[in-house]
Amino acid sequence: MQKTIGKITSIINDQQVLISSETQLYDGQVVYVVEEVSSDLLKKQSGLQTILIPKGQLKIGLQQDEHIYLASTFRETKNKKKVIVRDPFIGAFSTVFGKTEEIITTEYGKWSANVDTSKSLKVDIPKLIAVGDKIILE
Repeated sequence: MQKTIGKITSIINDQQVLISSETQLYDGQVVYVVEEVSSDLLKKQSGLQTILIPKGQLKIGLQQDEHIYLASTFRETKNKKKVIVRDPFIGAFSTVFGKTEEIITTEYGKWSANVDTSKSLKVDIPKLIAVGDKIILE
């Protein structure tokens, strides 16, 4: 079973939280926020006391104190490149003599996590991770 290494201690805003961890974490490191679930039925069916359900991922930012880290939600991005040939005439030499234009667009994926802002410190910066949620390494 995956060992928890820390917990969410404060919600800063809808994208940033503070994490408490005795484990050394590093800038850019990705951690999972998990919900610990237990039930009699779970124990009866699987023999497990508890299971960890991932709620989302956070990326570690700046270390704030000896065991306190600022972490943020994130979105994966993917750049798409499109080449357009603008040709004054059509023929075999169109790619040689025509004008080309490269268009690069960025596509954003879904946010890595949702933070529960009902217990936020009300720092005004524009999903549902909560204080006390446990943290594990990726």
